[in-house]
Amino acid sequence: MSLPSLFICLILILGFGAWVAWPLRAGRRGRDDHPDGTDTRELALQALRDLEFDRAAGLVGEEDYAAQRATHLAAAVGASRAPDRP
Repeated sequence: MSLPSLFICLILILGFGAWVAWPLRAGRRGRDDHPDGTDTRELALQALRDLEFDRAAGLVGEEDYAAQRATHLAAAVGASRAPDRP
């Protein structure tokens, strides 16, 4: 192999290694953390708002609305009762 070919292979191997190792370097997120920085409570409340909008637009039936509302409401209440993190 020529020197430029070895150099390109080395760059590719290092790039792939960095891509694989990046999540390990970034550290673990908390269980309630969402990748974009929003917390579980905010996500559940947004889901409730979206559900209300869909119901008002006639996109969700009453039975589906009741079941989904109970699910999202339980998630929001559970996230609200969780202790705050520092």
